[in-house]
Amino acid sequence: QARAVLAGFGAAAHASLARLLYDAPDDALARAAAEVLAGQGGAGARLVTEGLDLEASPARVRRVVAVLDALAPSLGAQLVFLAGHPDKAVRAELGRTLTRVPREHALKLVGQGLARRRPEILLGSLELTSALNAVELLDALLRLVETHPGQSVLRAACATLGRLGDARAVPALAALADRRPRFLGLARGLPQATRAAALRALGDIGASEARAVLQRALRSRGKEVRAAARLALVKLQRESAAKKPR
Repeated sequence: QARAVLAGFGAAAHASLARLLYDAPDDALARAAAEVLAGQGGAGARLVTEGLDLEASPARVRRVVAVLDALAPSLGAQLVFLAGHPDKAVRAELGRTLTRVPREHALKLVGQGLARRRPEILLGSLELTSALNAVELLDALLRLVETHPGQSVLRAACATLGRLGDARAVPALAALADRRPRFLGLARGLPQATRAAALRALGDIGASEARAVLQRALRSRGKEVRAAARLALVKLQRESAAKKPR
């Protein structure tokens, strides 16, 4: 009923409807306004999202993010910044919204985020990849790892690959786990924390082809690396035992 009333306002009121999204007294009215604006296609989406990146109130941003699914498939690159929003509740709301849109639209938005350079957007996009169990984005994740992002992003990417559990990620993770300093420290390696993250991911995936790199890591001088390798080997052994016929 609310949608029918709002639709009757006509095109001249669309800007007012966009503002109503931010300040509607309840979620039902906000969603009704979003559905009316969705009928305007890309123009309606622009009215809703214009200035959203400058909005100072996380609560108002969350209100808009909660109804963005009504605008699909108009969700586009202009909304990628939401993946890196500083407010955790906004990012969580975005994750819930993406579960309500067609999967191809959700994957497109997250994939665009994984191609950005800003660490906060990359980290948020990795969170969303895990939340959506988006194995379809494996190639994008592997490309991200190959670009050598900052260590915090690289560790988060390892964790995401581990959660996805796809054995195609084993070679990339093994290469990271093997990146130790060589030649008296003259060759650059990776920090222990990053190598350990790769080892943990290998354990989560549970692929037998990771065994050799895990055993090599047991001989590492780094305590954190050795501990991660031991835990990953235990997981691998359990996985192997579970697969044996009884």
